Amino acid sequence: MATSSVSSTASTANLDSYFVNLINTQMKQASQPLTLLQTQKDTLTVQKSVYTDLKSYLDAFQAPLRKLISTQATYALTTGVKGTVTPFTSGSTVLTANTTSSAIKGTYNFSVTQLASAHVLRSDRMASATEPLGLEGTFVIGGAAARAAAAGVTNSSVTGFSTGDLTSGQSELTSGNYFIETKQDSGTWKFRVVDANGDAVSVQSGSTGSFSSGWQAMPTSSTEYDTGRGLKINFSGEMPAAGSNYMNGAAQLAYTAKGQSITVSTNQSLADIASAINDGTYAEGNGMTASVVDRRLVLTADKSGASYKIALANTDANNVLNSLGLLNGDGSYKNEVANSARNAQFTVNNLAIERSSNTGLTDVIGGVTINLAADAEGKSATLSVADDNSGAREAINTFVTKYNELQTYLRTKTAVTKNENGTYTRGALSGEMVFRTLNQDLTNMMNRSVVNSGAYTRLSQIGLTLDDNLTLRVSDSAKLESALANNAGDVKALMDAVMGAVDTRVGAFTGSSGYASRQLTSTTNQIKSLEDRITSLTDRLTKRQELLIKQYSQMQATLTSLGYTMTQLNSLNSATSNINTQA
Repeated sequence: MATSSVSSTASTANLDSYFVNLINTQMKQASQPLTLLQTQKDTLTVQKSVYTDLKSYLDAFQAPLRKLISTQATYALTTGVKGTVTPFTSGSTVLTANTTSSAIKGTYNFSVTQLASAHVLRSDRMASATEPLGLEGTFVIGGAAARAAAAGVTNSSVTGFSTGDLTSGQSELTSGNYFIETKQDSGTWKFRVVDANGDAVSVQSGSTGSFSSGWQAMPTSSTEYDTGRGLKINFSGEMPAAGSNYMNGAAQLAYTAKGQSITVSTNQSLADIASAINDGTYAEGNGMTASVVDRRLVLTADKSGASYKIALANTDANNVLNSLGLLNGDGSYKNEVANSARNAQFTVNNLAIERSSNTGLTDVIGGVTINLAADAEGKSATLSVADDNSGAREAINTFVTKYNELQTYLRTKTAVTKNENGTYTRGALSGEMVFRTLNQDLTNMMNRSVVNSGAYTRLSQIGLTLDDNLTLRVSDSAKLESALANNAGDVKALMDAVMGAVDTRVGAFTGSSGYASRQLTSTTNQIKSLEDRITSLTDRLTKRQELLIKQYSQMQATLTSLGYTMTQLNSLNSATSNINTQA
């Protein structure tokens, strides 16, 4: 129980203990209402803590509950698709596969011949990596001295190509072949730009300044369309006779990106040249990393694949690249690292496939992203893509856990337990029948037979039961797995009926207007009201204590003064008696 305490600026230090005891006795009696208020506040504070915890349990229960109701946005009792990789060589990985709900189920046998690798060039070995080389000249790297767009195929809708500037913040298109695909959508002809692999690239959307790789409306008049990434497309304004794609009928061009010009002076070292290359600006896919290894300049392309070879050329007669040992006299690579700039080659069910990258392969199997592992070369594996109910099982398991946590809390807080000495211990919510009833109703709902459109009428029919301690369990995982795999519609109908009713029951307690929130708000307001009354009463008691101290201090002073007077009178009386005696 809380005890009252009243502080005062006045001090009893100089008061006699008799007066101090008088003050303490009077203040103890006067403070009884304060003690009562503080006891009430302490009780409400405990209740507030319980309501706060209860609201957390209810909210934590309702979230997984709603994942089992098909009308909720978070519904999780759906059949997914999972890819399982089984390598032929023990201890190897070969590949990983990430599936989406649209993945095409089946068994796929992979055999990897080679992995994709990035193009690597190296210079001759120099006398020093950090001393001046004495070379002077200019070369261009990561592209050509100027960007170019050479038309390979044109048609009545796309009549040609040219080059333009880059929109601020945009990278230049990678050097390579591009296609202008067309299609008719709801009566409107649209186009998009794709690369040699058929992947759409991001270009400017009309004159809006935004960029998109999606389809956009074709110009209806003669237009020089600026992609904002170094390429311009000349549209005639004539609509196509038929749709086209990069494999059939699309206009085509060969684009050459502009490279970075590097000027070398006689006082620069191999390390200085590497830094200048790394500081350069390159088209997307044309970039590289320059390093110095064993006093050699090593250039490694940012992208793997045969299409991403490092472009470099001298731009004056000093032939710096030849002096470094990067180019031969005929402009060919002098020190090209073996097996660099090659594509990944593998088969899927004996169908030969080649890709420039080892990872992020989304177009090999529909709805599946394939990533070839570092140990894949020369190895094989089987990928099985099949239905997967692990997400549904996890949703049910989470619901079971949160249901048991809520029920255990409710039973504990509403319990009344008889002690050995005949007294009773009451839970913080034992006086609130509404929560005891909620606990009982939730238990009944887990056992109840429900009418629905499916074949199941009880949770026990899909392996969910209450044990002797009223704890909900997945008592038969095989039965649950079978129901999810073979009777998903019936499971859905059962869960909608059972969990829908549970959600309605629990919904009266959750949310900002639910019972738990209202009780929490009411308790908080009561505590605030008590705190205001305690503050007011404490102030009054403080003033009363100060007044008592003042009054008794004055009384003590008066008594002390009278004591001095009596002493003086006694002394005077004694002196007078002595005089009379002598006389």
